[in-house]
Amino acid sequence: MPVAQKYCCGNLSFTNKTWRDLHEIFKDIIQFIYYGMVF
Repeated sequence: MPVAQKYCCGNLSFTNKTWRDLHEIFKDIIQFIYYGMVF
């Protein structure tokens, strides 16, 4: 049981990190498009 729990927790933190990275990239893309349309 602890092994599965450890795997789940590790997986969750990995997903969290990836989601944060994707969010940062997404934010940059939105800003890029926004400024591209404004200027």
